[in-house]
Amino acid sequence: MSDEPLAYRLGYVDFYNLHLEVNPDVLIPRNETEILADKVIARMKKRGKDSFTAVDLCTGTGCLGLTIKSIFPNARVILIDICEKALDVAKKNAKRNHLEVEFLCQDALESYQGPKIDLFLSNPPYVTDEEYELLDPSVKNYEPKKALVGGVEGLDIYQKISNKLYPLMNDSSLAAFEIGYQQREGFHKIFSVNPWKSIQCEKDWSGHDRFFFLEK
Repeated sequence: MSDEPLAYRLGYVDFYNLHLEVNPDVLIPRNETEILADKVIARMKKRGKDSFTAVDLCTGTGCLGLTIKSIFPNARVILIDICEKALDVAKKNAKRNHLEVEFLCQDALESYQGPKIDLFLSNPPYVTDEEYELLDPSVKNYEPKKALVGGVEGLDIYQKISNKLYPLMNDSSLAAFEIGYQQREGFHKIFSVNPWKSIQCEKDWSGHDRFFFLEK
């Protein structure tokens, strides 16, 4: 039997309340990312704002940003990816789910000139070079390497983000990330160079460090 992921064979996956197209140009959204979406939605609802600017970096299918737009229809949501083909998939998913969002093709936040950000989301490439070699063939042979691997320690993209993010965020804003289960200390070190009001790490259902939240 082929080890091609079922989602690629079907051409779609259900994520949160969305029906998303997937193909080998994008990663298949995981359960962990649904947990992140749920945690972010709870935090934003607690803040009591339904009109804000959200940016989803390394958007892939658009799963995080589109979920936010579906729950907070008055939000301005901007989906960013370095890969044009990935953005094409995100555009199809926005149309499929009748959600009006914006799209930018750029490398991390290097040339971002949009509005100040109230909510920043990112599930970036964080697999280490060593971990990539050990991945299951259903992942390694089919899903895009560029969307998986984040360098020797898996932290390359976080460093890029950290260099730009803080001044782009509004006061009282929130940033939320998915990380590798061994990256807590490295992530904290990278982002603690800026005076964030709060830096919190939370675990996934397996008890692994998986999510980071920054508050400005």
